[in-house]
Amino acid sequence: MKFLFYTALAILLSWSSAHSQVFLGGTGNVSFQSVDNNNPNGSVKTKSLILNPRIGFFLSDNVVAGLELGYENHDYAGYGDYHLLSAGLFSRYFFKNHERIRFFGDLSATYGIGQELRTGDKAFDIQEFRAQLQPGVSFALTPKVHLQLTVGNLQYGVSTPNGYSNSTKSFSVSLNRIGAGIWFAL
Repeated sequence: MKFLFYTALAILLSWSSAHSQVFLGGTGNVSFQSVDNNNPNGSVKTKSLILNPRIGFFLSDNVVAGLELGYENHDYAGYGDYHLLSAGLFSRYFFKNHERIRFFGDLSATYGIGQELRTGDKAFDIQEFRAQLQPGVSFALTPKVHLQLTVGNLQYGVSTPNGYSNSTKSFSVSLNRIGAGIWFAL
């Protein structure tokens, strides 16, 4: 896995010398949710914060590739919390639309480490791999500054708590994950 990561990084750095534009940006998600699941203790209230800064290079007018960092914090009131730090690779393809409004698709693969704490239980160190596809739209404020909005995602993940031999594999399609961000073409 390290070899693949460093090989991709070397390719990105070599391409950066051929293309002068650097992509610098990211997204943030903040959510508050209450789920009534007929639990005798009442509904489950969740607060989440997700930050994903990115740096990449324009490989062409429509393609960006680069590195992504991630931070997630989910607080399940009365049930525990979950924290994750991640790093990985991303690519973005911009569809030819309008000069100021462009639709895009993001593809990313990340590896993360974190901790899950369940109320009344011990903390679990976790390792997680995710691959996801996410659509979005970008609004150009100037030729170099853009606001972006991402809605939903298609995600595959594998999560392994340390000390356990079993992994949790998940595949999800979500429309309730909305992210707002900004990016700069430097």
